[in-house]
Amino acid sequence: MDYVNAFKAFAPETVTVVTRIPAFHGLPFPTKSSIEVANFAITWVRSVRGDVVISLHDRPLRRISTFGDRGSFLDLLADERIREIALATVEDWKIAPENDVEVCVRAWIEDTPTLGIAPAVPGLSVSRYYALSNMQAPVIRWYEGIDPLTALNTELPIMEDTHSITRLWSNRWSREEAAAAREAFRARADEAHRTIGEPAWMTEAA
Repeated sequence: MDYVNAFKAFAPETVTVVTRIPAFHGLPFPTKSSIEVANFAITWVRSVRGDVVISLHDRPLRRISTFGDRGSFLDLLADERIREIALATVEDWKIAPENDVEVCVRAWIEDTPTLGIAPAVPGLSVSRYYALSNMQAPVIRWYEGIDPLTALNTELPIMEDTHSITRLWSNRWSREEAAAAREAFRARADEAHRTIGEPAWMTEAA
């Protein structure tokens, strides 16, 4: 069984999908499967990740460190180690505020579709959710006119959304500017109803 760990989850939403569903016929293992249109309760869970990068004119050149929440949702916003890594990078690379090159701390949102919450594990502080991969077949959003017989090979499946990448700190900023950026990102990430921001393409820094 595959799981997704997350500190934040949105209310389940009923989604009509096309996927391959196994038939058990009273046995502990599936005897066959068929492509079906069905209603699934999809629970989107949200994680936040970030990194420290060296950038040139807003283009990341090198990734120095990556990080994520450890004990609670968005606790990375108060993690002093991240700022210490950024400051050490400024010093090690001798980057002055007037340089074209700058050091930035960034954060982004990762929203993952799941099949709902799983039983808690003693000693594990983060909640577990059943991963969509447990279906062992693509899960496709149904729409009027879709061909269920070919959908699993021709349509994009429901998958993780990585979006809303935001700068939280720069060696050119004041403390007040960094604090305002953190609070704006906190409000964005901790929204009550899920929205998707600008897609974040995370292949840009080595």
